[in-house]
Amino acid sequence: MHELIYSFGQPTDAVLPELSEVGGKALSLIRSSEVGLPVPPGIALGVSFFSDWIAEIKSTPEWSDALSEPTLEGCDALKLRVGELRFDDGQSAALADAVEALAGDRFAVRSSSPEEDLEGMSFAGMYETFLGTTRENIEANVRRAWISMLDWRVVEYKMQQGMPIDNPAISVIVQCQIASEVSGVGFSLNPLNNCFDEAVINASFGLGEAIVRGTVTPDAYIVEKVRREILSKTVNEKSLMLRLADDGGIEEAVPTAPLAQALNDAQIMELTDLIGRCEAHYGHPVDVEWAYAADVLYLLQARPITTYVPLFPEMVTAPGERKQLYMDLIPLSQGFDDALSVLGADVWSIVLDRLKMGAMPSGPGGYIRNIHGRQYMQLHHMMKGLGKRVLPLLDDYDQALRGRAEEAFAEYRALEASPEVKQARRAQLGAVKKMLPSAIRTFMNTERSATEFAATTETTIATFNNLTNDRPFDELVDHCFDVFDGIVQQMALYIPGLLSSRKIERMFKGTEEESLTDAILMDLPSNPTSAMGHAMLALARFDDVRATADGTEFARRIEARDYSDEFLAAWDDYLWRYGARGFKEIDVASKRTHERLADFFQQIRAINIDDNQMLSVSARKSEALTMLRAAAARKGARRARALDKAVERINLTYGHRETPKYLVVVMNGNLRRIALEVADQFVAEGRLADREHIFDLHLEQVGGAQRDASLDLRALRAANLAPRELMRNVRQYPVFIDSRGKIFRRAISAQDGDFSGQPVSNGSVRGRAKVLASPYEKPLEPGEILVTVATEPAWTPVFVNASGVVLEIGGGLQHGAIIAREYGIPCVSGLPGVTGMINDGDLLEVDGTNGIVRVIEAA
Repeated sequence: MHELIYSFGQPTDAVLPELSEVGGKALSLIRSSEVGLPVPPGIALGVSFFSDWIAEIKSTPEWSDALSEPTLEGCDALKLRVGELRFDDGQSAALADAVEALAGDRFAVRSSSPEEDLEGMSFAGMYETFLGTTRENIEANVRRAWISMLDWRVVEYKMQQGMPIDNPAISVIVQCQIASEVSGVGFSLNPLNNCFDEAVINASFGLGEAIVRGTVTPDAYIVEKVRREILSKTVNEKSLMLRLADDGGIEEAVPTAPLAQALNDAQIMELTDLIGRCEAHYGHPVDVEWAYAADVLYLLQARPITTYVPLFPEMVTAPGERKQLYMDLIPLSQGFDDALSVLGADVWSIVLDRLKMGAMPSGPGGYIRNIHGRQYMQLHHMMKGLGKRVLPLLDDYDQALRGRAEEAFAEYRALEASPEVKQARRAQLGAVKKMLPSAIRTFMNTERSATEFAATTETTIATFNNLTNDRPFDELVDHCFDVFDGIVQQMALYIPGLLSSRKIERMFKGTEEESLTDAILMDLPSNPTSAMGHAMLALARFDDVRATADGTEFARRIEARDYSDEFLAAWDDYLWRYGARGFKEIDVASKRTHERLADFFQQIRAINIDDNQMLSVSARKSEALTMLRAAAARKGARRARALDKAVERINLTYGHRETPKYLVVVMNGNLRRIALEVADQFVAEGRLADREHIFDLHLEQVGGAQRDASLDLRALRAANLAPRELMRNVRQYPVFIDSRGKIFRRAISAQDGDFSGQPVSNGSVRGRAKVLASPYEKPLEPGEILVTVATEPAWTPVFVNASGVVLEIGGGLQHGAIIAREYGIPCVSGLPGVTGMINDGDLLEVDGTNGIVRVIEAA
């Protein structure tokens, strides 16, 4: 065998070639055959086999043109020039000898790129494949398959993926063609729900190319691999098949029994076993191409599945064990999908523990699991500890389990209460005892309690803003949480407001005024996020801002203090109160307002100072209150006084439900400031390469490094980040996922352009859509409808101009829903994937009362 030609499918003692020489597809076939998987024999012409061709291509003007300015026309011209290439006598002889050793008279010729079929990359369908190739046409089809690497679609995909295009390389496979009666594809996990324990098989008559081309709807079988049970069989009419043509190539034909099941049950299980063997051999989920000929099963290809959602090892249970169920809190409660930094996750885990006073314990047996920047509710433990009381909570966050919550409860509830669950039960009682005195005082004198809480808030802000780098960082964090505990003790302040809002709802339930009660919760003076919105509007009104050309000028003049004294005073006050806020603000690693001055300017400059939600919400709230008071007065003076008292309590207290998190953000912003000071010292000492790298260290590692100069911070950072590589290809994290990878999603109901989601803020509005991935991506013009995945407080200025809001993730407790209600903006949530279905400029109608989003007119 020629040294640059590699055989497979038959016993060999040859050294396994490098991936860079034969590509992922050929290497997979070689490896599969070596472990006894039923691979049809074949050969792979290595990348180096074509080195002379590569050298000749790179010497042509067409290559220079295609490289300098890649275009469809340039690629076509290059391919035309390359089509003239021929093998030399030695290559032709080597190829002929290699093919002579293969049995049969028909062959499949296909590409195998070093970049193809790798985890994270998918070139599916981009390279040419030639089935049914006769011996006399092998050399010509090898050349055609090789040339396909220069196709425009391949070049364009590489550029989109950030891959170099200046050094093309490809191997070509020549494999004995299987004249299959039945063929298809199989997946070692279920691509629809990500379940690791379900194999999915597509099968049709004839050659599998019919499935790949999409010219036939194959049968679909789903098999539970652990129990070896066929869960479902969908048998479709397979009205067309492809078969080998007598004179070479393939041809269409009509199956004798199009409605017959392509595989019998025994074959389905045999194929499932083969898929499982492939997965076990490669150590990751795979999709395979397979074929049956004369009742013999063959493996044609095995590729890594590149689009599934893996699980961190800490979350996985073994096949057949009782499964566990997780809910990702980050996108649901915080409005963004990225993982927290290492340091940020450490700090945030402490926040939740302090806020919940131990009633939400973390760890393997707790209600919360903090894993590599993700924060999960462990629903299996919560179901054990809280029983079915947890089910309505799930619906408030997301409706993915709607209609199957009872089933999930039976399947996932932990069988035994962990020590942490038992601790949580005790801590819940302790939390009530701690908060009860504060709640009683608030009910007895709401105004005084609100005043005291406001004073405590101001003191806490000052303490955090005046933090200095005067002790090891971990000790500084402990100090901050000791300060924060003073706020936690008074968190019961908002309870009278909550109970008062429910009292008003009951008061007007079933009346004509019922829909007006939501207005009472709009624009609460005690809500710090709402107050921030008003402060931004105040800044936007200054002539200084209106006269500033752009963000660059704004940043320069702020740094130079080159604005009016009046504006600078307002700006300084804003920074003191809200300068720590920003995108992904719960993470200490995230940049703050003072670090993103140009972005902040774009936000306030986009606010319509004459017509915005903050201006209109006051009028709408006043009008609603007038109508509610009139309705209450008709029921008597006592009812009217009760309404006024409830409204007063709501205004004084209910908005403070946001204050603890707001103060956490103030704390985090200042901890970031101190952390960067520490990082600068580490960089100066050569212990870190970049100051931002400090956020890739754990809290105890930062403090430990301050005490011990011998700690290798670069090595610690690398070790901390390594586990996160598992998730590098995940584009959007699922909200609900179990310990065998099964994802629960709420399917969008869309009929005649209508999307049915969860109503979270009443009202109906029409407007043009603006789809945003981040609050800084592009301006949202007044009257436009915001369409995004989820939001957090950094989006507040965007809401100021929004006439309606559409969210992919979350229910009534998502931040975007809260702010929408605060401003009285119609809002619908719980529409996964909708950002890919609605385009900028589409005319939408958002019905926040009934949860309907209607596309009136496409852009």
